[in-house]
Amino acid sequence: MNSKVFLNYLYNLSYEVLSLVLPIFSVPYVSRILGAYQLGKYYYVTAVVTYFGIFAVLGTVDYGQREIAKRQDDILKRSKIFWDVLVFRLFFIFIALLIYISVIFFSLEKYRLLYIINIISFVYWACDVSWYFQGMENYKVTALKNGMVKIAATILIFVLIKNRNDVWLYTLIYAIAGLVGNLTMLPYLKGSIIFIRPNFKRALGQFPSIFGLFLPVVAIQLYNSLDKILLGQFSTSRQVGYFSQVQIIINFCVIFVAAYGGVMTPHISYLYQNGKEKAIERYIQSAIQYVYMLAVPMVIGCLCIGDVFVPVFFGSKYRAAIPTLYILACLIVVMGMGQLQGQFLIAIDRQRYFSIATVSAFIINFVIAMILITIFHFGSAGAAFATVFSEIVATCIEAFYLKDVSGLKAYFSFFIRYLALAALIIFPIFIIRKLFQNHLLVIILSLIFGAFFYGTALFISNDTMFLSIIKPFIKKLKRK
Repeated sequence: MNSKVFLNYLYNLSYEVLSLVLPIFSVPYVSRILGAYQLGKYYYVTAVVTYFGIFAVLGTVDYGQREIAKRQDDILKRSKIFWDVLVFRLFFIFIALLIYISVIFFSLEKYRLLYIINIISFVYWACDVSWYFQGMENYKVTALKNGMVKIAATILIFVLIKNRNDVWLYTLIYAIAGLVGNLTMLPYLKGSIIFIRPNFKRALGQFPSIFGLFLPVVAIQLYNSLDKILLGQFSTSRQVGYFSQVQIIINFCVIFVAAYGGVMTPHISYLYQNGKEKAIERYIQSAIQYVYMLAVPMVIGCLCIGDVFVPVFFGSKYRAAIPTLYILACLIVVMGMGQLQGQFLIAIDRQRYFSIATVSAFIINFVIAMILITIFHFGSAGAAFATVFSEIVATCIEAFYLKDVSGLKAYFSFFIRYLALAALIIFPIFIIRKLFQNHLLVIILSLIFGAFFYGTALFISNDTMFLSIIKPFIKKLKRK
């Protein structure tokens, strides 16, 4: 791994893991205090607000990151891009805010207080400059500042959330935390950019390019919140709670898998701008190998201990969510690969293919989810199946349009290799479940021995990706 990329990977991974590790402490508490019904209200409102966020920021995050990455070495050019993108964002955020306020006061009476609190989200989006630092491959700023804020928010949840009626306070804590995190990044712009008088006409002139990235952003965001919306409308808030809580577990695993691809995007954009095609091919194949190495054993682990993990983590009332976890477990591989490929398509200016994949997934997910939720009443399990199937379709489409730089052979060879190695963890987990009855102990021992067996198998088989990751640490130990 490139040292700069690896360092950014560690920063990005640390932040993303923190974002999902903190809920490990807070979610069991919140699940019991607020309950599935109140959490369902929170997730439902958040999903609706997400729709407004989509149109508020359009495709400026991916566009800004990519264009800044291409101009890392020129402060004048990157400053011009920064101010143009910022003016563009502020204009559309203001329009979205006006529409949002009109809707919540004239149309939405249900959960109105939660909607009002989420007005803070619009200020949060306006102050977000993380895309600039990511484009500059400076993940340290975003990771450290937002990480500290998230820790503070988690502490406040334990201190302030005391009963079922505190769902409004739960919403407020997260809304303010996001805003504070973005505000703390603003001082770091000093010295990195210069002020260039914003030109509104020039800023809006970027609309065609930004809109090209808007479609996949729309599809992804709508797609991510679609199942919760459908469950909230045609099923129950409890089913929304089941589906959303299980997603936390899956997203936790996906973070490990997708973090590498996230930091690779600006680097690939930089290489593409400088015509280094061979280096791009090498990085993409390496990323595919990395995804399979981590994702495949995670899927097997979820399938082996999912039935004991859910009641321990969420409480016995969430046992009905176990089938949903089994279905969504496949997403660890599929989403990990899909997010990686999507980022690479954007980085090498093939966003139209990314749009095709994401829009296709959204349509398929909507059709299947409507059938399974409204006709067959499968609830969260139906939403899970629709999500998995549509993600598989999107990932296959992306792989097809990347085949000239990745090679389809790499997908199959790496998958078969890591499936065979990861299958070895089934044996120790089976023995542990036979020997111990305590569910928490089963989970802990399964994670420890599963990781040990898999790591040993990777080491013995001289896995190139695994060795490239552990060699720097081994060298440091030898020096000591």
